[in-house]
Amino acid sequence: MHRRHLAGKALTVVLATVILATLAGMGIVSAADPPEVISKSSQDFITIPNDPDPSPLLTLRLPKGRWVVWVVVRYGVFDSVIAAAATCWTTIENPGELDRHTVRAKTFVNGLTSEVQTNLAMSVAANVTNSRGGRVIVRCRSYGTLIVSRDVRIIAMRAGRLTTISPSGTTSSGTGAPHVIQLRQTASVPLPVTDGTQTVASIDLSKGGWWIRAHVSLQTFHDPSDLDFADWRCRLVLGSAVDRTDGQLLDAGLEDDRYVVTMEVAAWIPNADSARLRCGADKSASDPRLRDVRITAIPAGSLSLGDGTEGGTWTSTGTGVPKIIHASLGQTDPISSHVAWVPVARVPLPHGTWLMTAKFRHGYGGSRAATPSGDYDNIGLYCRLRQEDGISPVTATTMAEDNAIPLHLVATVDRRRGTLWLECKWAADVGYVARLERVRITAVRVRS
Repeated sequence: MHRRHLAGKALTVVLATVILATLAGMGIVSAADPPEVISKSSQDFITIPNDPDPSPLLTLRLPKGRWVVWVVVRYGVFDSVIAAAATCWTTIENPGELDRHTVRAKTFVNGLTSEVQTNLAMSVAANVTNSRGGRVIVRCRSYGTLIVSRDVRIIAMRAGRLTTISPSGTTSSGTGAPHVIQLRQTASVPLPVTDGTQTVASIDLSKGGWWIRAHVSLQTFHDPSDLDFADWRCRLVLGSAVDRTDGQLLDAGLEDDRYVVTMEVAAWIPNADSARLRCGADKSASDPRLRDVRITAIPAGSLSLGDGTEGGTWTSTGTGVPKIIHASLGQTDPISSHVAWVPVARVPLPHGTWLMTAKFRHGYGGSRAATPSGDYDNIGLYCRLRQEDGISPVTATTMAEDNAIPLHLVATVDRRRGTLWLECKWAADVGYVARLERVRITAVRVRS
């Protein structure tokens, strides 16, 4: 009896191993596995046409399943104009269109002769049901000036369960981890006129760890009788964690001005709570509006929080997957070098493959310098994410008020431990000192 019992247990182990191997071959994995990630990027210089149906800048094929996708497009304006506009949109097609996120930005050039760069961030999510899979497609259109794409990056993460929230209702599909939640608000709505902020969108969340990322477009309309500015501010709030951004919507002759920002927070909440997007404007002049909002919530089985400084303290909660590490830094040390890359923030990473993101605001100090002829030209502050096995495309912030610049990177730490660095330097010796403000760096343990 004893031998038969042991033989039965051995047979059970063998059968379980075979079943797990079969499920893995089918793309079905255990809840203890990190989420799967697929990424693709292009640094080709591609002229963005003034065409309502342009060719794709970049595509990424998705296998069958539920996916959340983040996209960053960086483009440069080369014409000496007052302002230049571009619209970019990302779709998931199956082959029919499942989801689309459209953003538009107006780059304030003010007659500068050198390149001025803008970064646009988008996010889409969908359940790809076709057995042959689907595609992520990124397209952009310019409006009457020379605009060239410099970098396009797509990162797609597989969701176990996917919930989407829109004005038409809430839908969910799938089971397992991670349970990704995305709120979509496409319609243009007035910004609340207030000295503070009011909640304009929210996601209800269960207790535990969460990483929240929001992409927001702000818009104003030109009123020839009122050359005024609308001061605006937005906050992304979860528990005690807050990210903020603010600025001015330029109305002086800039019809249909738009501003695209990214915010993110991470927190471990002991009870059910809501992630809230709060915004406000100081006046109703120029009809300031909010549109094309995407808020994505990713649960953290294990969450580590720190300040991203050398020797800084970190607190960790939970032991599950996915493992998320998040640094929040209000202001970095000064940046004055134009030769060497200056490390301004860092995140310790254990062994493994990581999806890494950063966003920041280029702080005070200015980014315009006098040329030998006495004219003012544009001098950029360059920043990058760096890890031993990968360097994200260099991102230039070209105006002092440039807001919420995003960076994306997927790389592997081969050693027992590594470090993710956020580094910056000036493009030239301008004699300026700048700081990054409202820095957020996030690393999610994944498999590729």
